[in-house]
This record gives sequence, structure tokens and C-alpha cells, in this order.
Amino acid sequence: MNCLRGATAVLLALVVPAFVSSGSALAGAATASPAAAAACAAIDASNEASGLPSTFPDSGCNWIGRVIRDNGIGVTVPGAGFTAGAEALYVSGSQTLNVTHGADGTITVRRAASTSVSPAIILAACSDTADALLGFRVSGGYSYRYNSAAVPSNVSGTAVGAISAGFTNLAANFTDCSGITKHPAPVPHYLGTTTTFANVFTNYTCAAADGQNVVSWLGSPGPLALTCWVASGGILVQSDLAINHGDSWFTGAVPAGCSNSFDLQGVVTHEAGHAYGLAHTPGDPVTHQNQTMNSALSGCTTKYQTLGTGDLNGMIALY
Repeated sequence: MNCLRGATAVLLALVVPAFVSSGSALAGAATASPAAAAACAAIDASNEASGLPSTFPDSGCNWIGRVIRDNGIGVTVPGAGFTAGAEALYVSGSQTLNVTHGADGTITVRRAASTSVSPAIILAACSDTADALLGFRVSGGYSYRYNSAAVPSNVSGTAVGAISAGFTNLAANFTDCSGITKHPAPVPHYLGTTTTFANVFTNYTCAAADGQNVVSWLGSPGPLALTCWVASGGILVQSDLAINHGDSWFTGAVPAGCSNSFDLQGVVTHEAGHAYGLAHTPGDPVTHQNQTMNSALSGCTTKYQTLGTGDLNGMIALY
């Protein structure tokens, strides 16, 4: 697999931790017994989360560096003491896959997808208080870079500004709601362009951490956007954002005759929420369709650039 890394590269002042695999994901298998090797090969042949227990010990097969996949996205298992996650946003909903490698060697897999139950009401952004958290926060600052390779031609000159504005919207608690005390997060810093890609394989699998935060473009088929993150001790280690260049995008005002086109700034505001520790809004995506962190975003609107009350509640809890 070729690793394509996201259009915005975020470089962190950190030493790449020991969980970054320095070789094959199957390291150690050569010394295993024939029976153990056969069992590990079976795992690699069928690594769907749906076929795994939610919690199991990391014994025998050395799961570090192996990939667990679920409904079109994947996560590379990190070292002990780390959690790695993938937050995928599709036109019709979302998919979440988180893998925690406990200090005791226990691996826990959490998977979720958005579902609709045809609710009777749609909540206004400032009346909707629902929020959910991923279990970590940004500490000490957030810096990133952008790779423009494969950017759609119609947004090639405006994508950098829209991406930067999206991160700022989230961190600064940009909202139209009144009466809420804002809790701004660490300011995002755009460090410029890079030739490095987001740390995401072409099959939308989050690769092992490489110590960089990057935003870049990735091809179809796949989600509208995918945020990959790694955290330890409740603090973000790194995140990457891959945006699908096969979908239709716009910046600025909604274009005349818009159909199935998405506001780049609004979608990045949503994805920045994941990088800063916000999960998808829990519950029916139709009910919560006006929240930035809703599990399904509509096209032909700029409303996701501004946070709703539930989005703000999450930021208040974290920051």
C-alpha cells in the first residue's frame, strides 16, 4: 500500500514515540511456533472488527502494527498506552473505529456508525445541547501543514484559506449562539505547505504515527473526509486529515444551482473538532443536523462553519 498523507501537515514538536513500527507489521512472527504463526496469518487474512471480540489480550501475535478494519476504514494498532482512532464522514453518515492498547497489553476495539430513526423534530443549532467526546484534548498547541497535491481545480486557489479558517472556527468557538461563555482551545498554527501526505493509506486506513499533523487530499472511493488521531494519557499525540478529492467542493458562498457539493471550510471545522477531541454528536443525525459535529453533514450549506450549543458544550468540557 502506498501511504498518502493529508493535505494539511501538522508538525508537532515531539519525538516520535516507541509505538511507531520500524518494520513489518508482522514483526516477530518468524520466531513464533507453526501453530501460532497460522493463527496470526488467519487474523491478518480477516481483520474486520466485526469478527473480533471488543476486548482481547495482545498475546502471541504481537498486534502492534497490525491493522483492524471496519466498513471501509482501518486503524493501525498502536503500542501499549496509546489509543488510535479513525473518524470517517460520509455523505450519508459516519463511521468510527478506535483501538486502545492498554498498558497491561489488553486491546479494546470500539466501533460505531450513525443511524437514523426518523425523529419527529429537528433541533435548532442553539437549542441542541447534545455532545460527545473522544477521550483526549489538545495540550500546548496545535501546528499543521498542507499538501495541495490532487486538490480539485475549482478550489485550488482558496483551499488553504478555507482549511485554516476551519481550524480557527473550531478552536475559537466561532458561533451564532448567545449567552454561552466560550472556552477557546489552543490556537492552531498553519506552518505552510509540505510534500508530505496525511498519514493515511489509499484504502483509508490510518497508518502508524509519524510525529506529523498533515491535511491532504485522497481519492475515491472513500469517505468525504477522514481524521486519524493518536492519543495517550488523555492528550493528543498527532492527527491527520484526508479529504476526498473525488467529491464536489466549494469555498465562499454556496454556488448557484448547487447540488451535492460541500463547503470545505465547514467540513474542516467538523474534522478539526475530532483533532481537538470532539466525537460525533450522539443520536439521530436528522435531529442533530444543525450541529457542526453531527454524524452526517448536508451539502450546499455553510452552516457547519459555526458551532452549535452542543458543539460548544463539548469544547467547554475539554477546555
